[in-house]
Amino acid sequence: MKKVIGLIACFSIAVFAQNEQEQHPSQHSPEVAPPPQYQQQQAYPPPQQAYPPPPPQVVPPPQQYQYPPQQAYPPPQYQYPQQQAYPPPPPQQAVLPQQAQPAPAQENCAQELPGIKFGLRSGLNLSSVSLDDYDFSFGWQIGAVADIGSKYVFFHPGIMFIGKGAEYAKGTMEQTVSMYYIEAPLLLSFKPIPEFRINVGHYVSYGLFGKTETKATINNNTITSKEDSFDSVHDFDFGLSFGIGVEVMQYYVGINYEFGLTDIAQDGRPETKNQMWALTIGYNF
Repeated sequence: MKKVIGLIACFSIAVFAQNEQEQHPSQHSPEVAPPPQYQQQQAYPPPQQAYPPPPPQVVPPPQQYQYPPQQAYPPPQYQYPQQQAYPPPPPQQAVLPQQAQPAPAQENCAQELPGIKFGLRSGLNLSSVSLDDYDFSFGWQIGAVADIGSKYVFFHPGIMFIGKGAEYAKGTMEQTVSMYYIEAPLLLSFKPIPEFRINVGHYVSYGLFGKTETKATINNNTITSKEDSFDSVHDFDFGLSFGIGVEVMQYYVGINYEFGLTDIAQDGRPETKNQMWALTIGYNF
């Protein structure tokens, strides 16, 4: 017991002395600065170990999808309606070969086509001049024409060699005048129906040659003189032309009248103009 009390007393004295030393340090010992404390550097972990690359991953191929077998359906059976039995067609008429077809049908088809068609013309003339006491004389003409245009209205030009003239007889004197022209009719042609046409227009002509023969009887003696007709008349002539015609198949028959507008007389002679009636026939290609 005494030992325990002694130990406690010694411990109390030591504690008291230490507290006094802490409260009054300058009285007991000089202040000594503590040595510097260096912070220990942090040790870094060693580098990580290089791991081997991962093994390649093998992807298994995709599995094909197995479609379930389709059920075999029987083909549809369609019941077609029963066809009605028609009577047999009537027997066809025998068709003639093209060469044996009637000509009028070919002509009608040709007339319906627009364009250019050609034809030939020829005929007889009955011509005179506008002077008193001069009568008509016979002549002739020949040439070619064309139709340019549509089915009902077209231009109808041509080129003709034509003879005109006149006759004079009074008392003991007789005179026959003949003049031959190259003439170009420039006409408009109308077809109210396919077989009938009306021609209206002008003509232009130029004199080529001619002859005037005069006979006079004096005291039972006949005196005859001949001269060129174009010594007393002009070569150029211009006038109006009117006519009608009928076409049957490819054949043509027509009548036309021409009246000159130009005075063909020379040297102060009386006014003289040509007049002519013509009957023509022709063939159209």
